[in-house]
Amino acid sequence: MKWLTKKRMTVGTPGRQLGEKARANVFWPAVGAIVVLLVLWVLFAPGSGYLHYKKAQRQLEAIEQENLRLQRDNEALRQEIGRLKTDEAYLEEVARKKHGLLKKNERVYEFNSPGGK
Repeated sequence: MKWLTKKRMTVGTPGRQLGEKARANVFWPAVGAIVVLLVLWVLFAPGSGYLHYKKAQRQLEAIEQENLRLQRDNEALRQEIGRLKTDEAYLEEVARKKHGLLKKNERVYEFNSPGGK
């Protein structure tokens, strides 16, 4: 009887191993496909993927650079306003050059070069 039991166990074991191999042959490719899909989702998810994150980061850097430029421009304008308020000579220069203003009793004579317009 012992011999028959051993034979049955031996005969039954390979069948079980074949089923496990078949399941393993399906399991690992399925796991691999799921992992690939998850990686693709992390990279390309609309509105929350890695590529969206990098694009938003580039936009943030551009906005920060623009902000720094505007701050420098504002500081230059503040300095010019201060100078216009305190420096009479600079105020007169700006009034003459930028706005074409004249003092009382001043006249402007323009001379055209010969043959030119």
